[in-house]
Amino acid sequence: MAAADLVDTQDKKWQADPQFAPDKESSWSYPKEKDGWMLAHNAIRGEVTDMKLALAKAVERGSLQKWEIVALRAAWEEHCAHISAHHSNEEQEFNPFLATRIRLPEKLEKDHGDLMKQLNLMKGLFDGLSDSAAELHQAWLAYEEMMLPHLLEEEVGPLPLMRAYFRPEEIAPIVQKIVGKGPACEMGSFIYYAGEEASFEFMKQEGIPGFVWYIDFKGKRDQFQRSFAENLQAVVAGTPPQPASSFFGSCCQAQTRNDDVVVPEVHSVLGEKA
Repeated sequence: MAAADLVDTQDKKWQADPQFAPDKESSWSYPKEKDGWMLAHNAIRGEVTDMKLALAKAVERGSLQKWEIVALRAAWEEHCAHISAHHSNEEQEFNPFLATRIRLPEKLEKDHGDLMKQLNLMKGLFDGLSDSAAELHQAWLAYEEMMLPHLLEEEVGPLPLMRAYFRPEEIAPIVQKIVGKGPACEMGSFIYYAGEEASFEFMKQEGIPGFVWYIDFKGKRDQFQRSFAENLQAVVAGTPPQPASSFFGSCCQAQTRNDDVVVPEVHSVLGEKA
């Protein structure tokens, strides 16, 4: 199968239980491009691209300033917490459930292991940042070359298979569970990169009440924007980020302040997996 070719969902090699046929695609009222799985992947792509640009600009300027190191580390903590949660969602929630009806490609979990090894390597580089980001930038490029094809493989394989073997109402409870239990950066990134309009549409299609936006989702989006996006935008511009104007609105996650850079109190989850 070529990297960008959709699987043939009607091929019986994917069928794990003869009682469940791949005949449920028509029950989905929206295209796969609007599926939460796809939107989550788009958020990861956005993070990978934005960090790559920030590192490239830092390398161009030469020696790192102290505030740049703090800003890059703050954004990194958000990203690694997000990726670890995303992989955990797939390995502990989605994949076991899908496997009751679908024979999933074994390569997907191996990819997760390889990606976590690269994340662990980069953790050491982020921890050791001092004068130059050149080595870290190269490691990030290698990470991008691993991550992007992996995301695409899931989008042309497990995603269309899920829609063939399951109805949306069967998947919705798992989606709601994942949305409710993840770290703030996971949903914050999802909303930030999807935009408000697509996020509202996602909430409607998944049966998430509108008030959740005000009591939960908006705060997570705003915190992610401060801790990840604005820190990287500052590194790209070569100008220290502006300090938050108010404490209020940042209550979704505790934070500390270091040289006017918003640093969320996120404990690194790297090292828990190989």
